[in-house]
Amino acid sequence: IHHSDPAPPVIQSSLAPTSVSLKEAKLMDEVKEAEELMKEARYAQSHGDVESAFSMALEAADIGHVDGQVFVGTFYANGVFVEQNYTTALSWFSQAASFGSTEAMYYLGLCYANGAGVKRNQTMGFEYWLKAGEQGYGLAENCLGACYEKGVGTRKNVSLAIRWYRSAASKNITQAKTRLENLEKNLPLVDETS
Repeated sequence: IHHSDPAPPVIQSSLAPTSVSLKEAKLMDEVKEAEELMKEARYAQSHGDVESAFSMALEAADIGHVDGQVFVGTFYANGVFVEQNYTTALSWFSQAASFGSTEAMYYLGLCYANGAGVKRNQTMGFEYWLKAGEQGYGLAENCLGACYEKGVGTRKNVSLAIRWYRSAASKNITQAKTRLENLEKNLPLVDETS
C-alpha cells in the first residue's frame, strides 16, 4: 500500500499525563491543606482562640472545603468574631449545600424558615430540611417533625411528624425525644388535620 502523504510520526510524550498528574497533585495538596486548616481551626475554637479559628476556617472555605464553608457560615449567622450578617452566612451555606452538605442544608432551612438573610419562606425551609433529613441529618429530621406536627411549610401530618421525630430521637436529639413523648402520650387526642 502506498500513501501519498506520509503518516505523522508517533510522538511519545509524557507532557499530557504529567500535566494532569500535576493538576491532581495540586488538588490533593489543596485538599490536605484545607483539612489541616480545619483541624487547626477546630482546635483553636476549642481552646477559645476564635480569631484564629475563623481565619483558618475562612482560608479552608476559600479553597472549597465544605466543612470550612459551613463553619464560616455559622460564624456570620451567629455574629461570632465577625459582625452578624445573615446574607453572607446564607451565601456560605448555599455553597456548601451545592456540594451536598446536609449540615448546610439544615442551616439554609433555618435561614428560609426564619427569614434570616432572605425573605421568609417556610416552604423553602421545609424543602431544605427534607433534603437533609432524607440523608439522615438528625437536626433536620427534628425540624421536619415540627413542620409536620404544626403544618408549617407543609400540610399537617401527625404520623409523619412521629416518623421524623423517631428518626431524630434515635440520633439523640433531645427536643425530638420530648416532642415524640408528648405526641405519643396524646396520640388518641390528636386530630390529623387540625
